[in-house]
Amino acid sequence: MDVEFSVTKNGDNVIMTNTKMKDFEQPKPMAFNLKQVQIDDDYSSVVLESTEYIARQNQAKRMSSNDQKVLEALRKVIVTNIVTPPVTVKELFKDSPENIPRAVVTLGQWRELAYSVIGEFYIRLVKA
Repeated sequence: MDVEFSVTKNGDNVIMTNTKMKDFEQPKPMAFNLKQVQIDDDYSSVVLESTEYIARQNQAKRMSSNDQKVLEALRKVIVTNIVTPPVTVKELFKDSPENIPRAVVTLGQWRELAYSVIGEFYIRLVKA
């Protein structure tokens, strides 16, 4: 992929930001207002009207309750079930051995853990 844009809508405002630009400088974000126009007596449509882009201050996205539970369970697994990184992981850090993680969790362990935590949540939700 050479170019990628993200378009988000918030009420009557549309923001278009470039998320990937392979060979050129990234363009600045653009903002638009949705403006309703009458096509004829029976039909109307919406057009994008360019407006000044005002950057929103970074708002930390809150984690969902499920995400918090899964992350906390992951922390517990890392502390209680320390698995030394295999050679394949160590190979990834051969140029910077000081960055080799002290403990790892395999993708299978992580998936099983996430499903078990989310599953408990849904079981409680259904019983309530």
